[in-house]
Amino acid sequence: MFKQMRIMMLYVVTLPFLCMAGGEYVPLANNDTSHEWAVLLYAVPETWGTYAMKNLDDAMTGICDDTTVAFACCNLSPNYWTLWQLFDGSLSQLERFIGPESHATRITRLMNSMVQQYPAKKYALILSGNGFGLANMVYDFGAKKWVAPGEKRAMLYNDNEGACLTNSEMIAALTAVRTVLGRNLDVLIADANSMMCAEIAAALSECVDIYVAPQSCQYISGFRYDLLFEALAGEAASSIDFARSIVGDSGEYYNSFPPEEGFGCYQGNRYFHSYAAVDCAQAGVLWKRFQLFMGALNGVLAQDQVLAGTMYRLRAGLTPSSFDACYVDFSVWLNHVRAVLAANTTSANVFSLVAESDDLLLWLRSSVLSTSIGYEAGDVRGISLCYPETDGFLMLNPADPWHQFIVASMARA
Repeated sequence: MFKQMRIMMLYVVTLPFLCMAGGEYVPLANNDTSHEWAVLLYAVPETWGTYAMKNLDDAMTGICDDTTVAFACCNLSPNYWTLWQLFDGSLSQLERFIGPESHATRITRLMNSMVQQYPAKKYALILSGNGFGLANMVYDFGAKKWVAPGEKRAMLYNDNEGACLTNSEMIAALTAVRTVLGRNLDVLIADANSMMCAEIAAALSECVDIYVAPQSCQYISGFRYDLLFEALAGEAASSIDFARSIVGDSGEYYNSFPPEEGFGCYQGNRYFHSYAAVDCAQAGVLWKRFQLFMGALNGVLAQDQVLAGTMYRLRAGLTPSSFDACYVDFSVWLNHVRAVLAANTTSANVFSLVAESDDLLLWLRSSVLSTSIGYEAGDVRGISLCYPETDGFLMLNPADPWHQFIVASMARA
């Protein structure tokens, strides 16, 4: 049952073309350009219905004026999807989908239809559900190690349906949206665990301007959707303002809970989260420069086995307790690397790597538009590196020097 909500005004639209599960797209005349934002929330809740309805309820609470047009597509039970329109403090059910359509196909179709039929100055896509970043692993508590689950996990995974959205599928879907839009998507929000990885942010650089996601595990129902949609109100809500509001408001909310509340991920006796908004273009440059740095570092380590042993052992103890074990914070790891290199400047190559690591740290800071870091987070800066201790990951490029470093690190473990 929905909680009490204030009365709001939202421009009411109909989307018959969004309701088609397939077939040819038939455009409908709609030249309304009054919308500042058009938003699609695509949700695959872990507990069907519970989190989805809470987030939809909160979203309706937050839509404050008619400058935003918003839709939500959710599965409330296995293989049963519903498309909703959000308006005036209530939901309007538009259609139900029952069929084998993949996440990538459905997201592409719904986003492209929204772009073509409901022109707006800015567009956002929210992906809400389970997340695992780059990992295709589950933790075996009996064996105390990460093992391959036999099913891909990535994002929006639902083991009951055997479905997920892989990172490559997500990039392909967003690239298709970019083609219809004629420019990058303004904001992508991944409301799912561990999705703020440097490699994912870099891969989005060709199709998304700003990426918002948690670096850590998530709390209860994730981002605060009432505050998220409130941040869209009015003509002054720029993409950067919107992204910063999501990060700041959600972080402030979760920091307000005292330790005894007993939910979510924690470090020590305090709750810990890490949210970030990232400039994807900057992240793309950062990743390319990082690969050049890692190529040079791999060359130095191949010639100095003592230094290599020290460098490969740096990973131990760098993963905060609220992170999945296959991730480290980019900034924390790179600062440790710099410290080891600075203590071993026996050659011009090593000395050069110290300077390059300083440059990378500056690029990293410039890539992050906003962060909200919870209690006892140390020096984390919002972006992770996937640094697995075993194989089984979805997007690491074998040709990248970073991947080669990981393979060498595993061999020395």
